[in-house]
Amino acid sequence: MKLKKKVAGDMGMTLVEVLITLMIIGIMSGIAYVGLAGARKSSTQNACRTAYQAVSLAVANYQADNQSLPPSLAALSLQTSTNPVYLNPGLLATTSTNFGLTLGTSQVTSYSSSGTTRTIYFASTNSSTLMAALLTSGDPISIAGVDSTNFDGTWTATSTASTSGSGYKVTYTGASSYTLSTTTAPTSGAIINAVTTATTPFEVYVLNPSGTLIAATNDLSTAPAACSLVG
Repeated sequence: MKLKKKVAGDMGMTLVEVLITLMIIGIMSGIAYVGLAGARKSSTQNACRTAYQAVSLAVANYQADNQSLPPSLAALSLQTSTNPVYLNPGLLATTSTNFGLTLGTSQVTSYSSSGTTRTIYFASTNSSTLMAALLTSGDPISIAGVDSTNFDGTWTATSTASTSGSGYKVTYTGASSYTLSTTTAPTSGAIINAVTTATTPFEVYVLNPSGTLIAATNDLSTAPAACSLVG
């Protein structure tokens, strides 16, 4: 019985050819992955900047209507008898897996004074960990709508935000001695604002998906510059 002789076209790939083919496929896959990862990161950063612009516009419109800063992002998304919806609540919900945004403003609930030491109590939807990062000793804070004679203005915090009852508190040193027992703050327009510079009217902070500041310090976590750290 004679064996049929193989022709060149019937021969399979050699081991070397297989290895070379696999190497080429690996290189091409790596190039494609890097390109897709870069595109995804760029898209996420652009989404962050777009969200920041939307929040900034919403804050500006809120200020124009209410002559005060909003106490939180939630206030911008809530329709009331006097205010429209300034910010689409779905805008930030769709990006929460990649980044978060929050305002540095909170609603003041009460305040007191002993000598030159002023104490502001406030409510915030942010976590205690985040509040402690936003309002730290030595940072500038802005108080508005509380008491124009003895409390309002831009000051330097002398304590880190800490929990107090159902909210938080922070202290600073006033311009003159003034004693006042704890007094309920106005229900609207009374805010404490965590700012990174004394001239900044409000701050928008960029957060990791876990809810922590995206940078090591609060002044490096303000949008839109901080959006470059997203992704």
